[in-house]
Amino acid sequence: MRIYSKLVLIVVLVLFIYFLVYFTDNLSTKNENKQKMSEMSINIAVVVCGPERVDESLVMMKSALLFSTKNTSINFIIVTEPKFREIFEQKMENFVDFPKFSYEIFHLKFPNDDQETWLKLFKPCASQRLFLPSLLPHHDSILYVDCDVIFLSSPDLVYQHFKSFDESQMSAMASESENFNTGWYTRFARHPFYQPFGVNSGVMLMNLTRMRNVNFEDKIQPIYQKYRNKLAWGDQDILNIYFHEHPHEMHLMKCEYNYRPDHCMYTSQCDISSGVKVLHGNRGYFHKEGKQRIFREFYKAIEECEGT
Repeated sequence: MRIYSKLVLIVVLVLFIYFLVYFTDNLSTKNENKQKMSEMSINIAVVVCGPERVDESLVMMKSALLFSTKNTSINFIIVTEPKFREIFEQKMENFVDFPKFSYEIFHLKFPNDDQETWLKLFKPCASQRLFLPSLLPHHDSILYVDCDVIFLSSPDLVYQHFKSFDESQMSAMASESENFNTGWYTRFARHPFYQPFGVNSGVMLMNLTRMRNVNFEDKIQPIYQKYRNKLAWGDQDILNIYFHEHPHEMHLMKCEYNYRPDHCMYTSQCDISSGVKVLHGNRGYFHKEGKQRIFREFYKAIEECEGT
């Protein structure tokens, strides 16, 4: 009887250990899977021409790293002139204390038959963003930003909009304006634009795979030829015309993801009750004194911030 009791006890202990190990392993696996699911790898692309733009782009990248979450890894894609490659390689050394980031540098590349035209359209090399699908064939999706952009929240908040795309959408931007009476496109445009207010391309999610699949780059060249004398904002106007013709391919983001001086120049035109996620100091507002000095102060705060 005593031997039988000991056997029962041993069996119970073995079963207890087995289930303890099983549930511990299972819980560990679930936690690992949960961590993997929460980790996000994002690509942020920027096009840089001119020494002043080098400095702005570095501040933009610093802001992205400062506000990124611990589960976010960022790959910066820098498209620039050959003479700035060495400068970027040196400057990126300043970011070594930030975990989970990498970078790639590419030289400008425009269609061979009309390089000078595209290079000088609107601002120097700004139109390069139109040709990122072919320049970056190894990438599926990117977040393109202008040099004069800083993040005030984790970039993955913008990147998560990709999850909201339907099967036909290949890009996401915010409206150029929120008001018919003050919007530029609604008052001055001499060409079609994305309804109802046009879009601003300073912050632009791009599903490059889908753009390649629809031959996006081939389609924009006839647009340029047709409207070349009516393009006030260069490549941004071309994008507006394209998405006017293909509205189903556009996903519209809220203005808090591309907050610009125009949103607060006359009256408040953007609901920022949940906070500004991305600040866009276009037209030099990161360097101006005056009524909208707040843009300059945010920029300087990021520029002067040290460490992680």
